[in-house]
Parts: sequence; structure tokens; C-alpha cells
Amino acid sequence: LAYIIYTSGSTGTPKGVAVPQVAVTRLVLGTDYLQLGPTDVVAQASNHSFDAATFEVWGALLTGAQLAFVQHEELLCPAALEQRITEAGINTMFLTTALFNEHAARSPALFRHLDHLLFGGESADPATVQRVRAAGAPRRLLNVYGPTETTTFATWHEISASDTTIPIGRPIANTFCHVLDAQRQTVPAGVIGELYIGGVGVARGYLNRPELSAERFVPDPFRPGQRLYRSGDQVRYRRDGAIEYIGRVDRQVKLRGFRIELGEVESALCRLPAVAQAVVDLQPGPAGDKRLVAHVVPAAGATPPKTAHLQRQLAEALPPYMVPAFIVMLPAMPLTAN
Repeated sequence: LAYIIYTSGSTGTPKGVAVPQVAVTRLVLGTDYLQLGPTDVVAQASNHSFDAATFEVWGALLTGAQLAFVQHEELLCPAALEQRITEAGINTMFLTTALFNEHAARSPALFRHLDHLLFGGESADPATVQRVRAAGAPRRLLNVYGPTETTTFATWHEISASDTTIPIGRPIANTFCHVLDAQRQTVPAGVIGELYIGGVGVARGYLNRPELSAERFVPDPFRPGQRLYRSGDQVRYRRDGAIEYIGRVDRQVKLRGFRIELGEVESALCRLPAVAQAVVDLQPGPAGDKRLVAHVVPAAGATPPKTAHLQRQLAEALPPYMVPAFIVMLPAMPLTAN
């Protein structure tokens, strides 16, 4: 075992993903999407509780590359980030798609000094990517995808000038992907199914959660004795063999690169004394960005709580990215006839 990393849980209890060493080495050694060596300088920009740090830290240290730290304040400021890239000689960097989009809108030429820029965590916007390419793109621009349970990256796609849509691509080396229907039968190209991921990157399971592990880590029907991770992501194969992301099977969402179980936020809200019911959703903002919005029914007899007060209480139990940006008070939850 190399590490335990926690992801959001629908019951209100985070899940500890048990990642073995072989999964980490498979991510950065003998792979095909990127070959690092002693002449490379990799940015260490991710928080260590975010699994992209696995790629950054071990991608550098297991290949003899240099690891260059990027402070949080530098990461968020285009001018400071460009200065850090040039001063440290950084040539390889990963960003969440949300941060990539933000920098692309404000300073699209920021990445021109890089050899390899990887981004992932949400669906990629072709217009944003082409804006970066027109302003001076890095030598290679990669859209990467992968759940924590399959060790950071499972698929990759190198973006070209001809891309009008951006798929999540093909499996990285030592990784297998299957698009299956509800009976776990392979579906044809163009038909939407659920993505199952196999190979040595698959985690051992969830720490002390055997029932949940059995639900998500299932026997591989194509390779006896092996396992697949059931991603919960709806995808389809394109005619060229690349995998295209469609959406989620369940209510798990991604916001600024972080996976969030909406049920976990709802559970935290309902544990507060002033809240009787809560429903949380991911909604678009006026600028096209996404934010969490909670709809809350106050507890009977309680004075309707202030939004800021609820947000402060939630911040004691949840990380900042899981605290809803807006909380709407309702006298009752609107229900359909069913």
C-alpha cells in the first residue's frame, strides 16, 4: 500500500481509497502519455490531498526530474504563475480544467513556455483550448481523465488544431477501458454506456468499507481473476476509437476539479439544528461558471437561519469547495405528484 486518499461519500462519510505502490509506478513509469526524465522540471501545484499530486511528486522523483513548488497565491495569479514558470524553468504542469479555463480567459499566452500542459477534472471546452493555441500553446496540450480509484489518470488525449470536440481519449499504458451496458455487456461505438476501468492502476478498494468496495470494484468479465472499477461515468466510443465523456450515472458532480457527492453536502446540512430538509445541486452561474446551490427548509419552530451562518457551520465539517455558494430558504420542498 502506498497511501490512503479520501473522496466524497454519498452517506456523509468520506471514502478512503487504498492505492498500492504498483498503481503509482504505472502512472509515471513506462507510460505513453508523457515520458519524464532528468532534464524535466515538474510543477508541484496541487494540494497533497488532491490525487493530481501523485502525478506531480512521483512523476518527478521516480524519473530523476526536478520538482518545483508553486505557491497557492502564485497558482491563482497569471502574472505570478508565468514568472514562477520561467524562473524555475518549469516545463511540465497539471491544472484542473476550471483553473485552466480561468487563466485561458485572462492570459491565454501564459502557457507558451511549457512543453507539457495537462488539464482535467471536468469537460473540456474546445473554444477555450483554441484560444490558448492561438496565443502560443505549450508544445503538447493533454486532456486527461481518471477517478481517484484508478490512480489519477486513466485516459488521455493530445489536443490538435483539428479538434472540434475534445474526448477523454484512450487508456494510458497498462490500463484497460470498457464501455458496458446495465448487463455489463460491451456496447457498440456511438452507444452510451458506463465506463469500467481495469489494469494495475485500480486501487485495492475502500478502507474498511467492504460492501462499498464490492459495489464499485467488480470482477472483470474479460480477464478472469482481475477487477474493474465501475466509474459511474457515462461515455461512448467515437468512430476513431477515442472515448467521449457524456455525464454522470448518479448524482456525483465535479466542481473545479473536485469530485463531490451532493448527498454528502445534504447530510451535513441536515445535521445542523436549524435545518429540517436540504437539497443541493450544481447550477450554472451568470458567467457560465458552476456553483453549488442548496435549497433548505428550516426546522419547525426555528427562526430561518442566515445563509452566512449556515455556511460558517458547514465550513467546520466540510472543505471549502463543498460549501454551497448560495443557500435558498423554502417553506417546503416542492414535490411532484410522485
